[in-house]
Amino acid sequence: MPRHKSMTLILTVLLAGCGGSSPAASSDLPSLNALPEFTVSGISSGAYLAGQLHVAYSADVAGAGLVAGGPWGCADGSMARAFGPCISGDEIDVAALSNNAAQLAAEGFIDSLANLAGDKVFLFHGEQDVVVPAAVSNKAAAWYQSVAPGSEVAVVDNIPATHGWPTVASGVPCGEFAEPWINACGYDLAGEMLQHLLGPLNEPVDDVSALNRFSQAPFKASSMGEEGLLFVPPKCENGLRCRVHVMLHGCNQAESQIGPVLAEQSGLLRWAAANDLIVLFPQAEASNIAPMNPLACWDWWGYSGANYLHKEGAQVQAIRAMVARLQDAG
Repeated sequence: MPRHKSMTLILTVLLAGCGGSSPAASSDLPSLNALPEFTVSGISSGAYLAGQLHVAYSADVAGAGLVAGGPWGCADGSMARAFGPCISGDEIDVAALSNNAAQLAAEGFIDSLANLAGDKVFLFHGEQDVVVPAAVSNKAAAWYQSVAPGSEVAVVDNIPATHGWPTVASGVPCGEFAEPWINACGYDLAGEMLQHLLGPLNEPVDDVSALNRFSQAPFKASSMGEEGLLFVPPKCENGLRCRVHVMLHGCNQAESQIGPVLAEQSGLLRWAAANDLIVLFPQAEASNIAPMNPLACWDWWGYSGANYLHKEGAQVQAIRAMVARLQDAG
């Protein structure tokens, strides 16, 4: 299709419908004395940012789940590359990306790549993905294997899902590319991913406490919203030291746009409730100028600044600070 139409398809990839109960009123992000290491996941633009967070802060991030995403640093600061090769899968040079990461690590802009060696990585690509081809996800796997040969990379690419978040029963039919881009595939992506990243877990439960909104103002960065979402199991509020998982939405999936549907229907909360796992859902926001980000995508091409891949990159630094607050003993 013509470039302007394909760009529209790419950028409107992940709309969703509202659903579920409203989260509690906004408050400050609490200090919960959470455990030091954390894990991260994301879908589409959120998958790219999850990879950037994993690599920039590899001393602190123990693993990452990338859903319908591609290799670290793919866009190289160029929107044209982001919505060209990084979406088509053509001309992605894994060796060059690996060399770029090694150079940034040597200069201290990101943590040592040696930290990635024992990490666990979960990569998902739907068989019927109409936006991101399998070649892009394959490049992400190749990149991790290149820079971290000791990492445990799991690749799932045999589920007949389109570009969206697969669940057991929530959402539209598995292969239907339609709102809310949560797809009922008879496949528990949340559970498979978390068990790969965290190890054996208790079975999920249906009795899930409410989501909370928190103010992102103390952590405000380019194109980030006023509020984020947080799930805290009761034991984690009452003294138990819990693990933290960060989940990053895709374009047009911010809570301000669609409500808490992704958080509530992804399956993550059922697993988190059964396993005393704190789940942080940072939120991007749409902006039309400074930066140009009309669909609330996370920054994986540099709209927040040239250092977007660095530890000092606006969004990765803000999210790391959020997790640090949760890890604070108070």
